Amino acid sequence: MFQNRYTTRMSGNKRILTTRFTQIRSGGHARLAKSLLSAAVVLGLLSCMLFASSVMAATLRSDTALVSINGTQHDMRILHVDNSQYLYSDSYYVPLRDLFTALGCTVRYDIDRVEAPDAFQVDDETQTFPWYDWREHLVTDDISAQLYGATTFPNANMPIIEAVFPSGEAFYCQLGSTYYTHAGGTPPPILVDGKTYVPIRAVAYLLGGDNNVQWDGQKGDTYYEGKVTWDEANRSLIIDENAACPFDAYVQTRASLNADGSRILSLKENHAYAFCVVQNEADLSQLTLLAINKYTGSVILLDRIPNTPLLYIEFLDDREDAFALYLGGDPSDSQNLYNIYTVSE
Repeated sequence: MFQNRYTTRMSGNKRILTTRFTQIRSGGHARLAKSLLSAAVVLGLLSCMLFASSVMAATLRSDTALVSINGTQHDMRILHVDNSQYLYSDSYYVPLRDLFTALGCTVRYDIDRVEAPDAFQVDDETQTFPWYDWREHLVTDDISAQLYGATTFPNANMPIIEAVFPSGEAFYCQLGSTYYTHAGGTPPPILVDGKTYVPIRAVAYLLGGDNNVQWDGQKGDTYYEGKVTWDEANRSLIIDENAACPFDAYVQTRASLNADGSRILSLKENHAYAFCVVQNEADLSQLTLLAINKYTGSVILLDRIPNTPLLYIEFLDDREDAFALYLGGDPSDSQNLYNIYTVSE
């Protein structure tokens, strides 16, 4: 079984890790016993390993970050893995055991499958890691194999990890899988130097819920603020289980604009504002252009415009408080520019 080759208790020796991942991808030792490799093949393998090591060094960045957990300071290794599968901020990782132990959890690695939630009761042996689909050509090393080979469902052959909070609530994840019991759309846990790391995004979802993970369409990336706040510029991760989420009012405002005869036809949001076009059934001849402050939930009326089936909201460079509205066609054509709006509160 693959568990014998790849578990959370694996050696931190790079050569051993490389060998074991090669065994996972190739299916085992059987074919190796049939013949000895020639000197040329050995040299070829060594060249591949050296190439993979150089790629890993370029794609894996490691920093010691200040991590504050409920007011207590910790120094933890934060990883960032450059890849083409997941968003930039979603690719930041923290050491799983260190973080959850600091939260007061009891952490168990490689638990018996029968102890895990029903979703992990996988009998189909075809549901196994690695599951590359079309992504195998992206694999250059052990870490990229974990990212691109992860299953989107619980798999049958990889270790399951459990973290139980003092309240009794349990969190489950699995190496080689993007399935979490409390997080959606999240990269898989990864094993680096014999240590398991989990994405900050998964922690944000677990502790802060959906509202803790926000979208910045201007940067094309996520950001986390609330019970879990990640400050990339200062390499600071603050976890406060008693903190309120600053975006709760914003989410409520958006919901209200999609109720009682009105609906949002178009919306684009950045770090600070959401700009939206709203239609009200009471007057279908006009559309209302609004800005929503994401930190207060307050609504700023910008304009009322004629109803048109083709409209586009476009950000203006790096300004968070302004945007351009295009009507009737492609925003790349300046003739379709209707107006430029700046939020004033």
